[in-house]
Amino acid sequence: MQTSVTQILLETDKSMEELILKQSKPGSRISLVVGENLFQVIRLNRKGELRHEFSIMRESVLGFRHRGFEGLHNIRMLLFILTFVSFVFITPITSTWSAPWFIIDILFVVLLGLVLFTMGNPHILTFNTQSGNYSVFFYQWGSRQQETVRAMSRLGIAMSTFLISREFKLPDVTYNIGHVGHNIGRVGDTIANDSVVMEDHSPITEAE
Repeated sequence: MQTSVTQILLETDKSMEELILKQSKPGSRISLVVGENLFQVIRLNRKGELRHEFSIMRESVLGFRHRGFEGLHNIRMLLFILTFVSFVFITPITSTWSAPWFIIDILFVVLLGLVLFTMGNPHILTFNTQSGNYSVFFYQWGSRQQETVRAMSRLGIAMSTFLISREFKLPDVTYNIGHVGHNIGRVGDTIANDSVVMEDHSPITEAE
């Protein structure tokens, strides 16, 4: 069954399949649409208006990278603490405008920006091609988060398969998550972090 996105893109390619990367509750979404000839990344707003991030020839894709900024996530608590400490010493609080206190102001702004950045759970997807790199950036914040986590897992596995076989296969991935934001679940009697179970594949083969 075709989604509204593939119906809108009907004339652009054949045998298209949509992977929703981020979907917000009002109805807007970011999707990767893969067909026989193209990789298309699109944004669809709640009014049903579609905008392309990019379209690239399927045969030109040479590599893929997903950046989730895990390093910043791992030190998020430290960033919170440093932000609070620097807030205490910023000049609007201390009324001290002489050096070196203005450095604390700058530090506070930088740390606060990093905290807000990590709270949004950012993702950058980069497709390397023969002519250059194509990237899409989005925040997981404001989305159906479990579905976004699952989509990222499916895409990573699918791209690994594609780079070897040139067939794009979307696995049916089950993420065992205790609750949103903590990728901890139980598989049988074993506690697992980011545990992924692949159930089957839906192949999208290249046109002959």
